[in-house]
Amino acid sequence: MLANGSHDAWPGQLEILTGNPEALQEKRLARLASVLGLDSTIIEAKAFLQSRSQKVQHGTRCVALSADTFTELLEDVGSDNLSNILTGLANDLYLYLFGFGCNKSSERALRSITADQSAYIVQNFAPGSKYSVAEGLPEVAGTLSGTQLGLADPKRDSTFVIRSGPNCKCIVGIQGLIHLMMVINARHVFFLHARDELADVDMPCSSANMEQVFSSALVPIMVLRSAFKGRCWHTPSLFANLVIDDPYLDSHYGWLDLRMLSEQLKRSACCATIAFVPWNYKRTKVSIAQLFSENPQIMSICIHGCDHTWAEFATTDTRSLEALVATAISRMEEHRRRTGLGYDKVMVFPQGLFSSAALKVLRGHGFQAAVSSGSAPIDKDVVPMTLADLLQPAITKYSGMPLFFRRYPEDGELGFRLDAWLGRPVLAVEHHGFFKHGFGPFRELIQMVNRASGNIRWVTLGKACNVYQVKLNADSSLDYRVYCDQTAIANPLAKTAKCRVFKSDPESHLVKEVLFDGCNVDFSVGESETVSEFFMPARAQGIYHIRLAYDKLSGQAGPYPHCKARVWLRRRLSDFRDNVLMTNPLLCRTAKGICRFLRGL
Repeated sequence: MLANGSHDAWPGQLEILTGNPEALQEKRLARLASVLGLDSTIIEAKAFLQSRSQKVQHGTRCVALSADTFTELLEDVGSDNLSNILTGLANDLYLYLFGFGCNKSSERALRSITADQSAYIVQNFAPGSKYSVAEGLPEVAGTLSGTQLGLADPKRDSTFVIRSGPNCKCIVGIQGLIHLMMVINARHVFFLHARDELADVDMPCSSANMEQVFSSALVPIMVLRSAFKGRCWHTPSLFANLVIDDPYLDSHYGWLDLRMLSEQLKRSACCATIAFVPWNYKRTKVSIAQLFSENPQIMSICIHGCDHTWAEFATTDTRSLEALVATAISRMEEHRRRTGLGYDKVMVFPQGLFSSAALKVLRGHGFQAAVSSGSAPIDKDVVPMTLADLLQPAITKYSGMPLFFRRYPEDGELGFRLDAWLGRPVLAVEHHGFFKHGFGPFRELIQMVNRASGNIRWVTLGKACNVYQVKLNADSSLDYRVYCDQTAIANPLAKTAKCRVFKSDPESHLVKEVLFDGCNVDFSVGESETVSEFFMPARAQGIYHIRLAYDKLSGQAGPYPHCKARVWLRRRLSDFRDNVLMTNPLLCRTAKGICRFLRGL
């Protein structure tokens, strides 16, 4: 995005007009813009028009106002005058009108913009109606083009009914009617959004399901990205990886044949990471370890718990967590010594259960990232995640340890498209049972992920977590937002650029030094953020590295918290289940029948 196109044509800031400076929706839009890295200002609408009506700004501007504010201005200056003033504000103008409801004020604004005096607004659609995103508009909708998602809110959402015209395009619809419309008038683009309430990005949000806030948050983001382009935070490289939980490294594990997997990965040009249980460190077959070592671009292993007992990382007992993490690392290092096979220092939490204390301990031991199928720590008194957190590729509010999400293929293609649209690494997860019917479902999964975005790159889990975001400022400097303590970043411009790197980090007070390509760079520490500045040559890339006083994050390890005999029995029973019961239909049915009988006693 930054390597091509005219950067000077991008707007510098979002100007939000209002008839009431304390209006809630305008403040929510400004806050949403800040999450995208955009500067915004809320301006009293009448004063704005009076001061700007005779001034034409070269370049591009983006102005937002509610339907009610637009109608108030209509009453003051008249329809023709208002249209002339707005379109005369800049050579190129993006205008975002939000807050449309099923009322006369909104209909008057709609008719003025579309020049259709018969246009009206309806709020009458069947329960369970989904939003439909138009196909063929990737410059606006991105990877969500052509999808159906979410559930329309009959209390907050409305639809436009207008005569079709060559300048009006439906971007998002509900039951065949227009919910988000784009009106193109010469070099001016107007977006009309039939939603009367925008999302509060600072509200607690326990779910990573973005469909629930599609109209209130993702649609405004869609509009702002279309207008501001590279001025917004964006992920320059989209990564994907398939994580397969639990197998130890033998020729076969349950339904999974690792040699055949290797062949399929080569044919499909993709990559898989085995979430390896450290308890199995003595059980690796030498030839399979060699298979991984010979194919490091398509096969890797990471750390999956320690013993893989139930909820072993869902405790807040720091001494137990220290013992578990230290043991897991010791086993993985011994496994490296025995087999010569390295590993991604990424923790995949068993059962998706973990505490905020576990994230702190992991960072204290130098882990790169953590991955979970769940969405939040189990602590009762933990600071909740917000929508603003979930709109980023990773969560860093818990001790600065980046937490990434993954999803199962059964969630459908839409989930992967949403991940790509948000700039997250696209992480799929499965178990050996996924391969029960051969590699057909595997190939379908790869195709599904590849359809999520046209520029997906398959890499190991460690590389997939090496994600960052970048944006270009009006002065041609670059801002970066990183998540891991060590990240490879690049300057896409054809000239040396001044770079600022931000890391949201509650533990920023523990930062000892910051390096870029091994050289110390200036940095400052805020309450929960580390910021550094340096210059990067044209088309260059390098490793950005934050070094902390990790010993202050780590504590004293307590005694090993698990009974070794019980762990041994659990692991062996798990192996018997996966390798014997699940691969024998008769035994599997019998075992399930016995379990049902025992539960009924």
